[in-house]
Amino acid sequence: MCAIAGILSASHHPAQTDALLLRMLSQGQRRGPDAEGVWRDECYRVGQRQLHIMQSPDSTHATLQPFLFKEKFVLSWNGSIYNYIELRKELQSQGCVFTSEADTEVLAQGLFYYGLEFLSKINGIFALSWYNIAKRKLTLAVDRFGVKPLHYQVQSNTIYFASEIKQLVVANNPAPNFNALVNFLLFNAENFSAQTAFEKVFALLGGQYVEVDIQNIKIEVKQWHSNQWSQSLVSHSFEENVLRFEELSANAIMLQSRNAVKQGIALSAGLDSSWLFYGLKNRNSVVNAFTVGVTGGWQDERIQAKKVFDAFAGPEDHFTAVAFKSDELIAELNDLSYVQEEPFTDPSVYMQYRMMKIAAQQGVRVMLSGQGADELLLGYERYSLLESLPLSIINKLRYFQKLSVKMNASFTKFLIFEQMFAKAKLRTARVKHLHRGMFADKMQLAEKAIWEAEANSYFNLSALYANEIEVLHLPKLLRYEDRNGGAFGIEGRQPFLENQLADFIIQLPQDHKLKEAQTKRILRSALGKAGLTNVANQKTKIGFTSPDYLWQNAQGEMASLISNSRLLKEVYRALPNYHANPRLMWKLQSIARWEKMYNL
Repeated sequence: MCAIAGILSASHHPAQTDALLLRMLSQGQRRGPDAEGVWRDECYRVGQRQLHIMQSPDSTHATLQPFLFKEKFVLSWNGSIYNYIELRKELQSQGCVFTSEADTEVLAQGLFYYGLEFLSKINGIFALSWYNIAKRKLTLAVDRFGVKPLHYQVQSNTIYFASEIKQLVVANNPAPNFNALVNFLLFNAENFSAQTAFEKVFALLGGQYVEVDIQNIKIEVKQWHSNQWSQSLVSHSFEENVLRFEELSANAIMLQSRNAVKQGIALSAGLDSSWLFYGLKNRNSVVNAFTVGVTGGWQDERIQAKKVFDAFAGPEDHFTAVAFKSDELIAELNDLSYVQEEPFTDPSVYMQYRMMKIAAQQGVRVMLSGQGADELLLGYERYSLLESLPLSIINKLRYFQKLSVKMNASFTKFLIFEQMFAKAKLRTARVKHLHRGMFADKMQLAEKAIWEAEANSYFNLSALYANEIEVLHLPKLLRYEDRNGGAFGIEGRQPFLENQLADFIIQLPQDHKLKEAQTKRILRSALGKAGLTNVANQKTKIGFTSPDYLWQNAQGEMASLISNSRLLKEVYRALPNYHANPRLMWKLQSIARWEKMYNL
């Protein structure tokens, strides 16, 4: 976890540019509390705030960044290369000579030797800047899923880039982007495109890169990686694939947990985190497990998480059950809003924020989570639409009846899923009615095509993957985790998104992941074999959830924020009735609080 920032400009104002870069870096101090470095030439300034998670800062000069390579290139990057040991050996076999053991030098040597083709060899997470000094050419790139963030803005023949948006805000004070805000209000949309909530501030999405020449500062985004969503393992039996899943899971956990300083795991007692905890203990790792819950909440994971921990923990392992009171959440809402940088739909984001805060106090620098498993393994109940939508009406009703018994859920629940997620026109009509006080010019900003594509995707697994993982769901979850971890100097890692494991899961036949509404079928089988039968048989999804009553005491302050919001006045001629709709109130106050924290 680091924060990078840079400026490439054809205009030469060295003193002003140097001062600006330092202000941009200061906004990344929480991400990188351990060291700061700057490199400059006539046209380019780049800096980095570093978090040391692999080696001590004085063990080798190659860990210092920005990294000057062969006096020809400058590398500044954020992330981790999990297979850096293997890549180092490959590069050495090609004649590359190393002066350190660090993954930073592996990245520099690889880019120098292979060019951008080296990115496809990397098994890891990264956001990088690579500058050719002689040609004055800048390359920016991010990993295949966009786990590590990189934002940019072009203004007056100058490109500014940084890990976090707040670093760019101090550079150019951008205006709000009403396209993003309107779709957030209407459809809960976050991070659904390269646009951000700030006008003319863009994000590189998963697998993307740009190359910028000082002679022509023009952005043309390209893909160095495009995910393939086809299912190609249909010839393998379910039992064979379970064994392969176990092998690849173990490898992913090994790669993401080796050579790191003190690490933790977010243990919710759900399927994903329980499997990761089991995998860590299988390789005899010392584990610092963290869970978070709310007394009186409808779903408090702390007791079940402790049972999973006790099943495999050794004497050196440590379990922390994070708890908090309503007034603590309310007191930290402003900082949470500033940390997240853009409005967010779900108050449970605070649960993760709180867990990261406590973990950091215990010295944790790396946190493993089950992020990505729900999307890859079809873990949400609404994914049952993949099975029900192709059926005739009679067979569909029989299917829903069967599921209501099997899942101990209301028969109507599955009918509601279909109306909510697979009927774009109905959904659009519903939100239009709810937000009927929105100005017409703002309502026209609704990205209807995205929601039509979402509805149609439930008829096809490949389309569903593309929407959920690249557009509608996973990107915002990765943002939550990255910003919450970054706020306390913790790097988040996601074993289910490791290259080989993710590709394997994607290629599995649909019924190895979802069958008769049993979600995550292959994972449940592996958990059962591991002795975690109670976890494997869970019927409801478990995660860090935040009940609405926790922030009810702040309704007066929230209502004041909403009524005084200039941005909301520009969106609505008449605000929707949010007093009886807690989640709508949360969204409105999230915009109003974000407006306040960023002086918009």
